[in-house]
Order: sequence, then C-alpha cells, then structure tokens
Amino acid sequence: MKRILLSIIALLTFFSSVAYSFDFHRLDKVNIEEVTIKAQQGDAEAQCTLGSCLLEGHYIEKDVQKAMIWLHKSAEQECSDAQTLLGMIYYSGVYKGVPQNKKKGKYWLRLATNNGCKLAESWLHCIESLEEYKRALRTYD
Repeated sequence: MKRILLSIIALLTFFSSVAYSFDFHRLDKVNIEEVTIKAQQGDAEAQCTLGSCLLEGHYIEKDVQKAMIWLHKSAEQECSDAQTLLGMIYYSGVYKGVPQNKKKGKYWLRLATNNGCKLAESWLHCIESLEEYKRALRTYD
C-alpha cells in the first residue's frame, strides 16, 4: 500500500508541473497580440500557444477557462501539443476549475500518441503502468 501512495504522489508531483514540463520554451518570445489574431483566424498552433499562455499567465492574464477553450479548438484540429496538454490537465486535475477526469485525460493522450507525440506516448505508458500496478496489488490484498 505504501508503494501505491508513493507512486500516486510521484505521479501527482509530475503532473503538477504540467505547464513547466510541457514544451513551453516556445513561449519565450511570444507576441501575444499576433498570436491572438492568428488563433482567432483558426491557426491551430497559435490556438495552442494562446491556450498555453492563458493557462499560466504568460504575456496575458491567467484564465484557465479561456485556456481550455483555445486548447480544445487546437486539439480538435489534431494539434498533438494541445491534445497532450489537455490530456495532462484532465488526468491530473491540478488546475482549479477543471475537474479531474482520468478517462478524458487518457482519451486526449491517446489521440496525441496516434498523432505521433512521443511525450504523450510516454505519459500514457506511465499512467497505464501505474494503473496496472494498482490493480495487481488489489488482487493480493
């Protein structure tokens, strides 16, 4: 049981740094006005960038709800970065106002994996391994 708790704590710690571990280096030199215009015009990459900025308050006031709207728009256009980020957000439940939903989180991570995102594939593998480990331990209790 102690191993399960340590694994869960490690996973939550891992996900709690979602915004900082995700490919945010691209936010170093963002022209938020330009990104916003491109996002409004339907550019999936700009929508993902805008959502990422809103998620943590980079160059713009933090607004998790607006971030989720832009990330969904981007993810629905098959942007694997947005799909990965949505998967991490939903699975972890670390953002206030976004309820944890592991099923939805794994759904988005699978889509990103299917779109070739290695980060999503790694995280999905980690999640599924932990869940399998927990199931196995329950059979021995």
